[in-house]
Amino acid sequence: MGQARRTGDHLLERAAYHRAVDLGIQEVVDTFLEGRPKDAAAWQRYTEAAQEAEQAISFEALFATGMTDRQFAS
Repeated sequence: MGQARRTGDHLLERAAYHRAVDLGIQEVVDTFLEGRPKDAAAWQRYTEAAQEAEQAISFEALFATGMTDRQFAS
């Protein structure tokens, strides 16, 4: 990210950001999002959706769904 910013290579900067997302390197993600409200809003929507998806397939959610289905079975 630093090299991309020093050289002004915006495509490399975006590529570094996407790779950081893949690897979970939050510091690089935060650096990229500084001063980019549109990208920051997209990142916020992505993280919220990812959290919802994770919760939907968590053991607790699956257990609760199974218990609810069993409770209302005739």
